[in-house]
Amino acid sequence: MPRSARVTAALLAVGVVAAMLGAAPPAGAAFRSGTTAAPKRIVWKRCAGQPTEFSCGSIRVPLDYSKPGGKQISVRVARYRSPKQHDRKGSILFNPGGPGASGVDYLLQNAQYSLPANLSERFDVVSWDPRGTGHTIPVRCSARLDYLFDGIDYTPDTPAETTALEAANARFADQCGTDSGTRELEHVGSVDTVRDLDQVRAALGERKLRYIGYSYGTYYGALYARAFPGRVGQLILDGVVDPALDTTGLVTGQAKGFEDAFNAFLADCAAKTSCAFHSGGDPAAAYDKLVASIDAKPIPAGNGRVLGSSQFDIGITWLLYGGEAAYGDIATALRNASRGDGSAIYDQFEGYTGRSGAAVGNYDGEYQAYLAISCVDLPPVGDAAATMALADSLRRSYPRFGAAVATEGLPCSTWPVPPVGKAGAIHAPKSPPLLLTSMSGDPATPLAGAQALQQELANHSRLVVVPGEMHTATEAGGPCLDAIVQSYMLRGTLPKATRTDCPSAL
Repeated sequence: MPRSARVTAALLAVGVVAAMLGAAPPAGAAFRSGTTAAPKRIVWKRCAGQPTEFSCGSIRVPLDYSKPGGKQISVRVARYRSPKQHDRKGSILFNPGGPGASGVDYLLQNAQYSLPANLSERFDVVSWDPRGTGHTIPVRCSARLDYLFDGIDYTPDTPAETTALEAANARFADQCGTDSGTRELEHVGSVDTVRDLDQVRAALGERKLRYIGYSYGTYYGALYARAFPGRVGQLILDGVVDPALDTTGLVTGQAKGFEDAFNAFLADCAAKTSCAFHSGGDPAAAYDKLVASIDAKPIPAGNGRVLGSSQFDIGITWLLYGGEAAYGDIATALRNASRGDGSAIYDQFEGYTGRSGAAVGNYDGEYQAYLAISCVDLPPVGDAAATMALADSLRRSYPRFGAAVATEGLPCSTWPVPPVGKAGAIHAPKSPPLLLTSMSGDPATPLAGAQALQQELANHSRLVVVPGEMHTATEAGGPCLDAIVQSYMLRGTLPKATRTDCPSAL
Protein backbone atom coordinates (compact mmCIF):
# COMPACT_ATOMS: atom_id res chain seq x y z
CA MET A 1 0.00 0.00 0.00
CA PRO A 2 2.47 2.60 -0.96
CA ARG A 3 1.32 6.11 -0.68
CA SER A 4 2.70 9.54 -0.01
CA ALA A 5 2.84 11.97 2.83
CA ARG A 6 -0.70 12.03 4.06
CA VAL A 7 -0.16 10.69 7.56
CA THR A 8 2.28 13.12 9.15
CA ALA A 9 5.01 15.25 7.77
CA ALA A 10 7.66 12.61 7.41
CA LEU A 11 5.37 9.61 7.30
CA LEU A 12 5.62 8.87 3.63
CA ALA A 13 4.15 5.77 2.28
CA VAL A 14 5.21 2.67 0.58
CA GLY A 15 2.44 0.49 1.67
CA VAL A 16 0.38 -2.54 1.58
CA VAL A 17 0.94 -3.79 -1.82
CA ALA A 18 3.95 -2.10 -2.24
CA ALA A 19 6.30 -4.63 -3.18
CA MET A 20 5.99 -3.33 -6.63
CA LEU A 21 7.88 -0.40 -5.46
CA GLY A 22 11.17 -1.49 -4.34
CA ALA A 23 13.06 -3.32 -6.97
CA ALA A 24 15.55 -1.88 -9.33
CA PRO A 25 15.89 -2.91 -12.94
CA PRO A 26 19.22 -4.38 -13.96
CA ALA A 27 21.96 -2.01 -14.96
CA GLY A 28 21.59 -2.83 -18.64
CA ALA A 29 17.90 -2.02 -18.67
CA ALA A 30 17.92 0.90 -16.30
CA PHE A 31 19.20 3.76 -18.44
CA ARG A 32 18.56 3.97 -22.13
CA SER A 33 21.33 5.22 -24.35
CA GLY A 34 21.30 8.69 -25.81
CA THR A 35 23.02 11.98 -25.13
CA THR A 36 20.93 14.74 -23.61
CA ALA A 37 21.95 18.37 -23.76
CA ALA A 38 22.53 20.13 -20.47
CA PRO A 39 19.31 21.81 -19.35
CA LYS A 40 18.94 25.55 -19.13
CA ARG A 41 18.91 27.15 -15.72
CA ILE A 42 15.43 27.20 -14.20
CA VAL A 43 13.51 30.44 -14.62
CA TRP A 44 11.91 30.86 -11.21
CA LYS A 45 8.59 32.60 -10.71
CA ARG A 46 6.51 33.05 -7.61
CA CYS A 47 4.19 30.09 -7.12
CA ALA A 48 0.56 31.06 -7.49
CA GLY A 49 -1.06 31.74 -4.14
CA GLN A 50 2.13 31.06 -2.18
CA PRO A 51 4.35 33.26 0.01
CA THR A 52 7.36 34.93 -1.59
CA GLU A 53 9.83 32.35 -0.27
CA PHE A 54 8.34 29.80 -2.66
CA SER A 55 9.13 29.81 -6.36
CA CYS A 56 8.14 27.46 -9.17
CA GLY A 57 9.57 26.59 -12.56
CA SER A 58 10.15 23.71 -14.95
CA ILE A 59 12.74 22.09 -17.17
CA ARG A 60 12.35 20.41 -20.55
CA VAL A 61 13.54 16.82 -20.94
CA PRO A 62 13.03 14.07 -23.52
CA LEU A 63 10.06 11.78 -23.05
CA ASP A 64 12.37 8.98 -24.18
CA TYR A 65 16.02 9.48 -23.24
CA SER A 66 17.09 7.12 -26.01
CA LYS A 67 15.64 9.68 -28.43
CA PRO A 68 16.88 13.00 -27.06
CA GLY A 69 15.72 14.88 -30.14
CA GLY A 70 12.20 13.48 -29.94
CA LYS A 71 9.17 14.57 -27.96
CA GLN A 72 9.99 16.81 -25.00
CA ILE A 73 8.06 17.05 -21.73
CA SER A 74 8.03 19.55 -18.87
CA VAL A 75 9.13 18.50 -15.39
CA ARG A 76 7.65 20.78 -12.73
CA VAL A 77 9.99 21.99 -9.98
CA ALA A 78 9.49 24.07 -6.82
CA ARG A 79 11.88 25.73 -4.39
CA TYR A 80 11.69 26.99 -0.84
CA ARG A 81 14.43 29.58 -0.42
CA SER A 82 16.55 29.53 2.70
CA PRO A 83 15.85 32.56 4.88
CA LYS A 84 19.63 32.94 5.31
CA GLN A 85 20.71 33.44 1.71
CA HIS A 86 23.93 35.10 2.86
CA ASP A 87 24.93 31.84 4.54
CA ARG A 88 23.32 29.48 2.05
CA LYS A 89 25.28 26.30 1.28
CA GLY A 90 23.36 25.19 -1.80
CA SER A 91 20.25 23.12 -2.51
CA ILE A 92 18.88 19.86 -1.14
CA LEU A 93 16.45 17.96 -3.31
CA PHE A 94 13.95 15.65 -1.67
CA ASN A 95 11.20 13.24 -2.59
CA PRO A 96 8.32 12.48 -0.19
CA GLY A 97 7.64 8.93 -1.33
CA GLY A 98 4.79 7.20 -3.03
CA PRO A 99 5.20 6.38 -5.80
CA GLY A 100 2.62 8.76 -7.16
CA ALA A 101 3.14 11.75 -4.87
CA SER A 102 3.71 15.21 -6.28
CA GLY A 103 6.93 16.49 -4.76
CA VAL A 104 5.97 20.05 -5.68
CA ASP A 105 2.60 19.93 -3.96
CA TYR A 106 4.14 18.38 -0.87
CA LEU A 107 6.81 21.06 -0.69
CA LEU A 108 4.30 23.88 -1.06
CA GLN A 109 2.13 22.45 1.70
CA ASN A 110 4.79 21.14 4.08
CA ALA A 111 8.03 23.01 3.53
CA GLN A 112 8.78 23.08 7.24
CA TYR A 113 8.66 19.27 7.37
CA SER A 114 10.54 18.47 4.18
CA LEU A 115 14.02 18.44 5.70
CA PRO A 116 15.06 17.26 9.15
CA ALA A 117 17.09 19.20 11.69
CA ASN A 118 16.30 22.72 10.43
CA LEU A 119 18.44 22.22 7.34
CA SER A 120 16.16 24.56 5.44
CA GLU A 121 17.90 27.41 7.25
CA ARG A 122 21.16 26.56 5.46
CA PHE A 123 19.89 25.12 2.18
CA ASP A 124 17.24 25.87 -0.39
CA VAL A 125 14.72 23.02 -0.40
CA VAL A 126 13.80 21.76 -3.87
CA SER A 127 11.44 19.08 -5.10
CA TRP A 128 9.98 18.01 -8.40
CA ASP A 129 7.04 16.07 -9.78
CA PRO A 130 8.23 12.59 -10.77
CA ARG A 131 6.82 11.29 -14.02
CA GLY A 132 3.20 10.31 -13.80
CA THR A 133 2.52 12.73 -10.93
CA GLY A 134 1.39 16.30 -10.47
CA HIS A 135 2.10 18.21 -13.70
CA THR A 136 4.76 15.91 -15.15
CA ILE A 137 2.92 13.76 -17.73
CA PRO A 138 0.32 12.87 -15.07
CA VAL A 139 -1.31 9.45 -15.26
CA ARG A 140 -5.02 9.67 -15.97
CA CYS A 141 -7.25 6.66 -15.43
CA SER A 142 -10.59 8.22 -14.34
CA ALA A 143 -11.65 10.21 -11.33
CA ARG A 144 -14.33 7.65 -10.48
CA LEU A 145 -12.77 4.54 -8.99
CA ASP A 146 -15.43 3.29 -6.59
CA TYR A 147 -15.78 0.22 -8.79
CA LEU A 148 -12.34 -0.87 -7.55
CA PHE A 149 -13.53 -1.01 -3.94
CA ASP A 150 -17.32 -1.05 -3.53
CA GLY A 151 -18.43 -4.66 -3.21
CA ILE A 152 -14.88 -5.82 -3.99
CA ASP A 153 -13.02 -8.04 -1.55
CA TYR A 154 -9.21 -7.96 -1.75
CA THR A 155 -9.10 -11.03 0.48
CA PRO A 156 -11.55 -13.18 -1.50
CA ASP A 157 -12.69 -16.51 -0.15
CA THR A 158 -15.16 -17.53 -2.85
CA PRO A 159 -14.79 -17.99 -6.63
CA ALA A 160 -17.32 -15.22 -7.21
CA GLU A 161 -15.34 -12.75 -5.10
CA THR A 162 -12.14 -13.69 -6.93
CA THR A 163 -13.77 -13.18 -10.32
CA ALA A 164 -15.14 -9.77 -9.33
CA LEU A 165 -11.76 -8.68 -7.93
CA GLU A 166 -9.86 -9.70 -11.05
CA ALA A 167 -12.42 -8.07 -13.35
CA ALA A 168 -12.34 -4.74 -11.51
CA ASN A 169 -8.55 -4.56 -11.65
CA ALA A 170 -8.41 -5.57 -15.31
CA ARG A 171 -10.92 -2.80 -16.03
CA PHE A 172 -8.67 -0.31 -14.25
CA ALA A 173 -5.58 -1.38 -16.22
CA ASP A 174 -7.46 -1.14 -19.51
CA GLN A 175 -8.84 2.29 -18.61
CA CYS A 176 -5.36 3.60 -17.77
CA GLY A 177 -4.04 2.48 -21.13
CA THR A 178 -6.90 4.21 -22.92
CA ASP A 179 -6.95 7.47 -20.93
CA SER A 180 -3.21 8.01 -20.46
CA GLY A 181 -1.90 6.54 -23.69
CA THR A 182 0.66 3.77 -23.82
CA ARG A 183 3.43 6.02 -25.13
CA GLU A 184 3.42 8.09 -21.94
CA LEU A 185 2.79 5.11 -19.66
CA GLU A 186 5.95 3.46 -20.97
CA HIS A 187 7.98 6.36 -19.60
CA VAL A 188 6.57 6.98 -16.11
CA GLY A 189 8.96 4.53 -14.47
CA SER A 190 11.72 5.37 -12.03
CA VAL A 191 14.59 4.87 -14.46
CA ASP A 192 13.36 7.86 -16.46
CA THR A 193 12.50 9.84 -13.33
CA VAL A 194 16.06 9.42 -12.07
CA ARG A 195 17.38 10.85 -15.35
CA ASP A 196 15.04 13.79 -14.76
CA LEU A 197 16.42 14.17 -11.24
CA ASP A 198 19.91 14.52 -12.63
CA GLN A 199 18.68 17.13 -15.09
CA VAL A 200 17.11 19.10 -12.24
CA ARG A 201 20.42 18.93 -10.35
CA ALA A 202 22.25 20.33 -13.36
CA ALA A 203 19.63 23.04 -13.93
CA LEU A 204 20.12 24.18 -10.33
CA GLY A 205 23.82 24.58 -10.98
CA GLU A 206 24.73 21.95 -8.39
CA ARG A 207 27.87 19.95 -9.20
CA LYS A 208 26.90 17.19 -6.75
CA LEU A 209 23.48 15.98 -5.69
CA ARG A 210 22.38 16.51 -2.11
CA TYR A 211 19.23 14.47 -1.69
CA ILE A 212 16.83 13.12 0.91
CA GLY A 213 14.39 10.40 -0.12
CA TYR A 214 11.64 9.09 2.10
CA SER A 215 10.10 5.65 1.59
CA TYR A 216 9.78 5.14 -2.18
CA GLY A 217 12.01 8.15 -2.59
CA THR A 218 14.82 5.91 -1.32
CA TYR A 219 14.45 3.90 -4.50
CA TYR A 220 15.13 6.99 -6.60
CA GLY A 221 18.18 7.73 -4.46
CA ALA A 222 19.58 4.21 -4.78
CA LEU A 223 19.07 4.22 -8.54
CA TYR A 224 20.79 7.58 -8.77
CA ALA A 225 23.82 6.35 -6.84
CA ARG A 226 24.17 3.46 -9.26
CA ALA A 227 23.66 5.51 -12.42
CA PHE A 228 25.60 8.65 -11.48
CA PRO A 229 28.07 7.72 -8.72
CA GLY A 230 30.42 10.58 -9.58
CA ARG A 231 27.63 13.13 -9.06
CA VAL A 232 26.62 11.99 -5.59
CA GLY A 233 27.25 14.46 -2.81
CA GLN A 234 25.21 13.48 0.26
CA LEU A 235 22.24 11.10 -0.03
CA ILE A 236 19.97 10.27 2.91
CA LEU A 237 17.54 7.40 2.39
CA ASP A 238 14.88 7.08 5.10
CA GLY A 239 12.62 4.01 5.09
CA VAL A 240 14.56 1.89 2.63
CA VAL A 241 13.07 -0.68 0.28
CA ASP A 242 15.28 -3.63 -0.56
CA PRO A 243 16.13 -3.25 -4.25
CA ALA A 244 17.47 -6.79 -4.56
CA LEU A 245 14.20 -8.58 -3.83
CA ASP A 246 11.80 -9.68 -6.51
CA THR A 247 8.08 -8.99 -6.26
CA THR A 248 7.34 -12.08 -4.20
CA GLY A 249 10.09 -11.26 -1.73
CA LEU A 250 9.00 -7.65 -1.38
CA VAL A 251 5.34 -8.53 -0.91
CA THR A 252 6.23 -11.17 1.65
CA GLY A 253 8.36 -8.70 3.60
CA GLN A 254 5.55 -6.19 3.75
CA ALA A 255 2.97 -8.79 4.70
CA LYS A 256 5.16 -9.74 7.64
CA GLY A 257 5.81 -6.10 8.48
CA PHE A 258 2.16 -5.13 8.73
CA GLU A 259 1.22 -8.36 10.52
CA ASP A 260 3.95 -7.77 13.11
CA ALA A 261 2.96 -4.11 13.53
CA PHE A 262 -0.67 -5.00 14.08
CA ASN A 263 0.23 -7.75 16.52
CA ALA A 264 2.21 -5.15 18.48
CA PHE A 265 -0.92 -2.98 18.63
CA LEU A 266 -3.05 -5.93 19.77
CA ALA A 267 -0.59 -6.78 22.54
CA ASP A 268 -0.52 -3.19 23.72
CA CYS A 269 -4.30 -2.95 23.66
CA ALA A 270 -4.74 -6.25 25.51
CA ALA A 271 -2.44 -5.04 28.27
CA LYS A 272 -4.29 -1.77 28.87
CA THR A 273 -7.85 -1.62 30.13
CA SER A 274 -7.90 1.98 28.93
CA CYS A 275 -7.62 0.82 25.31
CA ALA A 276 -10.89 1.61 23.51
CA PHE A 277 -10.83 -1.82 21.85
CA HIS A 278 -9.67 -3.74 24.93
CA SER A 279 -12.55 -6.19 24.48
CA GLY A 280 -12.15 -7.92 27.81
CA GLY A 281 -8.45 -8.45 27.23
CA ASP A 282 -8.85 -10.23 23.87
CA PRO A 283 -8.82 -7.58 21.13
CA ALA A 284 -7.45 -10.13 18.64
CA ALA A 285 -10.59 -12.25 18.81
CA ALA A 286 -12.78 -9.14 18.71
CA TYR A 287 -10.92 -7.92 15.62
CA ASP A 288 -11.32 -11.20 13.76
CA LYS A 289 -15.02 -11.23 14.63
CA LEU A 290 -15.39 -7.67 13.32
CA VAL A 291 -13.61 -8.52 10.07
CA ALA A 292 -15.91 -11.46 9.48
CA SER A 293 -18.96 -9.37 10.26
CA ILE A 294 -18.04 -6.58 7.81
CA ASP A 295 -17.12 -9.15 5.16
CA ALA A 296 -20.63 -10.57 5.48
CA LYS A 297 -22.44 -7.23 5.78
CA PRO A 298 -20.84 -3.80 5.22
CA ILE A 299 -21.72 -1.07 7.71
CA PRO A 300 -22.67 2.62 7.36
CA ALA A 301 -19.81 5.12 7.27
CA GLY A 302 -21.67 8.43 7.16
CA ASN A 303 -22.54 10.74 4.25
CA GLY A 304 -24.01 7.89 2.26
CA ARG A 305 -20.77 5.90 2.42
CA VAL A 306 -20.57 2.18 3.22
CA LEU A 307 -17.56 0.47 4.79
CA GLY A 308 -16.91 -2.90 3.17
CA SER A 309 -13.99 -5.28 3.47
CA SER A 310 -11.72 -3.51 0.99
CA GLN A 311 -12.15 -0.08 2.60
CA PHE A 312 -11.71 -1.66 6.03
CA ASP A 313 -8.43 -3.39 5.13
CA ILE A 314 -6.97 -0.26 3.55
CA GLY A 315 -8.10 2.03 6.35
CA ILE A 316 -6.58 -0.09 9.12
CA THR A 317 -3.35 -0.61 7.22
CA TRP A 318 -3.01 3.11 6.59
CA LEU A 319 -3.38 3.79 10.30
CA LEU A 320 -0.48 1.44 11.01
CA TYR A 321 1.92 3.83 9.29
CA GLY A 322 1.64 6.02 12.38
CA GLY A 323 3.12 3.41 14.72
CA GLU A 324 2.55 3.64 18.46
CA ALA A 325 1.34 7.22 18.17
CA ALA A 326 -1.66 5.96 16.20
CA TYR A 327 -2.68 3.19 18.62
CA GLY A 328 -5.38 5.32 20.21
CA ASP A 329 -6.87 6.18 16.82
CA ILE A 330 -6.80 2.54 15.73
CA ALA A 331 -8.53 1.39 18.91
CA THR A 332 -11.23 4.07 18.70
CA ALA A 333 -11.88 3.38 15.03
CA LEU A 334 -12.24 -0.35 15.69
CA ARG A 335 -14.51 0.21 18.68
CA ASN A 336 -16.75 2.49 16.64
CA ALA A 337 -16.89 0.00 13.79
CA SER A 338 -17.85 -2.78 16.19
CA ARG A 339 -20.77 -0.54 17.19
CA GLY A 340 -21.86 -0.08 13.58
CA ASP A 341 -20.11 3.21 12.74
CA GLY A 342 -17.47 2.77 10.05
CA SER A 343 -16.83 6.47 9.42
CA ALA A 344 -13.41 6.71 11.10
CA ILE A 345 -11.99 3.78 9.15
CA TYR A 346 -13.60 4.99 5.93
CA ASP A 347 -11.95 8.38 6.45
CA GLN A 348 -8.59 6.61 6.53
CA PHE A 349 -9.44 4.72 3.35
CA GLU A 350 -10.20 8.04 1.69
CA GLY A 351 -6.91 9.47 2.91
CA TYR A 352 -5.00 6.56 1.38
CA THR A 353 -6.78 6.45 -1.97
CA GLY A 354 -7.35 10.18 -2.40
CA ARG A 355 -11.11 9.75 -2.50
CA SER A 356 -13.38 12.66 -1.71
CA GLY A 357 -17.12 13.05 -1.81
CA ALA A 358 -20.04 11.31 -0.23
CA ALA A 359 -21.91 8.33 -1.66
CA VAL A 360 -20.17 8.76 -5.03
CA GLY A 361 -16.51 9.71 -4.74
CA ASN A 362 -13.93 11.46 -6.88
CA TYR A 363 -10.33 10.28 -6.62
CA ASP A 364 -7.24 12.41 -7.08
CA GLY A 365 -4.47 11.26 -9.41
CA GLU A 366 -2.08 9.91 -6.81
CA TYR A 367 -3.51 6.41 -6.48
CA GLN A 368 -3.58 5.95 -10.25
CA ALA A 369 0.01 7.16 -10.51
CA TYR A 370 1.09 4.87 -7.70
CA LEU A 371 -0.20 1.80 -9.50
CA ALA A 372 1.05 2.92 -12.92
CA ILE A 373 4.59 3.61 -11.73
CA SER A 374 4.66 0.41 -9.68
CA CYS A 375 3.59 -1.69 -12.66
CA VAL A 376 6.27 -0.17 -14.91
CA ASP A 377 9.02 -0.40 -12.31
CA LEU A 378 8.77 -4.08 -11.51
CA PRO A 379 7.45 -7.21 -13.23
CA PRO A 380 4.31 -8.66 -11.65
CA VAL A 381 4.29 -12.04 -9.99
CA GLY A 382 2.62 -13.34 -13.14
CA ASP A 383 -0.91 -13.39 -14.43
CA ALA A 384 -3.95 -12.96 -12.22
CA ALA A 385 -3.93 -16.63 -11.26
CA ALA A 386 -0.30 -16.38 -10.08
CA THR A 387 -1.12 -13.29 -8.04
CA MET A 388 -4.04 -15.06 -6.39
CA ALA A 389 -1.84 -18.07 -5.65
CA LEU A 390 0.63 -15.79 -3.88
CA ALA A 391 -2.24 -14.20 -1.98
CA ASP A 392 -3.41 -17.61 -0.78
CA SER A 393 0.10 -18.51 0.32
CA LEU A 394 0.60 -15.29 2.24
CA ARG A 395 -2.82 -15.60 3.85
CA ARG A 396 -1.66 -18.82 5.49
CA SER A 397 1.44 -17.18 6.95
CA TYR A 398 0.00 -13.73 7.65
CA PRO A 399 -3.76 -14.25 7.97
CA ARG A 400 -4.78 -10.64 8.60
CA PHE A 401 -2.72 -8.80 5.98
CA GLY A 402 -1.05 -11.30 3.64
CA ALA A 403 -3.75 -11.62 0.97
CA ALA A 404 -4.47 -7.89 0.68
CA VAL A 405 -0.76 -7.13 0.29
CA ALA A 406 -0.60 -9.39 -2.75
CA THR A 407 -3.88 -8.57 -4.46
CA GLU A 408 -3.41 -4.81 -4.56
CA GLY A 409 -0.92 -5.52 -7.35
CA LEU A 410 -3.50 -7.21 -9.59
CA PRO A 411 -3.60 -4.34 -12.16
CA CYS A 412 0.02 -5.15 -13.01
CA SER A 413 -0.97 -8.62 -14.23
CA THR A 414 -2.82 -7.04 -17.19
CA TRP A 415 -0.98 -3.71 -17.44
CA PRO A 416 -1.02 -2.28 -21.00
CA VAL A 417 2.75 -1.64 -21.18
CA PRO A 418 5.62 -3.92 -20.17
CA PRO A 419 7.76 -3.31 -17.08
CA VAL A 420 11.22 -1.84 -17.49
CA GLY A 421 13.15 -4.79 -16.13
CA LYS A 422 13.63 -7.27 -13.35
CA ALA A 423 14.71 -6.56 -9.81
CA GLY A 424 18.39 -6.37 -9.05
CA ALA A 425 20.80 -5.36 -6.35
CA ILE A 426 22.12 -1.80 -6.32
CA HIS A 427 25.89 -1.72 -6.66
CA ALA A 428 27.55 1.69 -6.57
CA PRO A 429 31.16 1.11 -5.50
CA LYS A 430 32.29 4.50 -6.85
CA SER A 431 29.63 6.45 -4.98
CA PRO A 432 30.47 8.17 -1.68
CA PRO A 433 28.96 6.54 1.42
CA LEU A 434 25.23 7.11 1.91
CA LEU A 435 23.26 7.59 5.13
CA LEU A 436 20.44 5.06 5.59
CA THR A 437 17.84 5.43 8.34
CA SER A 438 15.04 3.15 9.51
CA MET A 439 12.62 2.43 12.30
CA SER A 440 13.23 -0.96 13.86
CA GLY A 441 9.65 -2.09 13.24
CA ASP A 442 8.67 -0.10 10.14
CA PRO A 443 5.78 -2.09 8.64
CA ALA A 444 5.93 -0.67 5.11
CA THR A 445 9.69 -0.59 4.58
CA PRO A 446 11.10 -3.14 7.02
CA LEU A 447 14.51 -2.63 8.57
CA ALA A 448 15.79 -5.61 6.58
CA GLY A 449 15.60 -3.46 3.44
CA ALA A 450 18.06 -0.91 4.79
CA GLN A 451 20.36 -3.65 6.05
CA ALA A 452 20.33 -5.35 2.65
CA LEU A 453 21.01 -2.14 0.72
CA GLN A 454 23.91 -1.33 3.04
CA GLN A 455 25.49 -4.67 2.18
CA GLU A 456 24.82 -4.26 -1.53
CA LEU A 457 26.43 -0.83 -1.66
CA ALA A 458 29.61 -2.15 -0.06
CA ASN A 459 30.98 1.38 0.24
CA HIS A 460 30.87 1.83 4.00
CA SER A 461 27.46 3.47 4.12
CA ARG A 462 26.08 4.06 7.58
CA LEU A 463 22.78 2.93 9.07
CA VAL A 464 20.86 4.67 11.86
CA VAL A 465 18.04 2.73 13.54
CA VAL A 466 15.32 4.19 15.77
CA PRO A 467 13.07 1.87 17.84
CA GLY A 468 9.36 1.83 17.01
CA GLU A 469 6.66 0.70 14.62
CA MET A 470 6.01 3.84 12.58
CA HIS A 471 7.01 4.42 8.96
CA THR A 472 10.28 6.34 8.38
CA ALA A 473 12.62 7.51 11.11
CA THR A 474 13.11 11.25 10.62
CA GLU A 475 10.22 12.32 12.83
CA ALA A 476 11.07 9.91 15.64
CA GLY A 477 14.87 10.24 15.56
CA GLY A 478 15.08 13.34 17.74
CA PRO A 479 18.34 15.11 18.65
CA CYS A 480 20.44 11.98 18.11
CA LEU A 481 19.43 11.54 14.46
CA ASP A 482 19.31 15.30 13.89
CA ALA A 483 22.94 15.66 14.88
CA ILE A 484 24.00 12.87 12.52
CA VAL A 485 22.00 14.35 9.63
CA GLN A 486 23.37 17.85 10.18
CA SER A 487 26.96 16.62 10.36
CA TYR A 488 26.52 14.64 7.16
CA MET A 489 24.77 17.34 5.15
CA LEU A 490 26.87 20.26 6.35
CA ARG A 491 30.28 18.61 6.54
CA GLY A 492 30.01 15.25 4.82
CA THR A 493 30.85 13.47 8.07
CA LEU A 494 29.25 10.13 8.99
CA PRO A 495 29.34 8.11 12.22
CA LYS A 496 32.36 5.83 12.58
CA ALA A 497 30.22 2.82 13.47
CA THR A 498 28.49 0.91 10.67
CA ARG A 499 25.25 1.04 12.66
CA THR A 500 24.08 3.62 15.17
CA ASP A 501 21.01 3.18 17.38
CA CYS A 502 19.22 6.40 18.31
CA PRO A 503 16.50 6.52 20.98
CA SER A 504 13.01 7.51 19.89
CA ALA A 505 12.00 11.07 20.71
CA LEU A 506 8.28 10.30 20.47
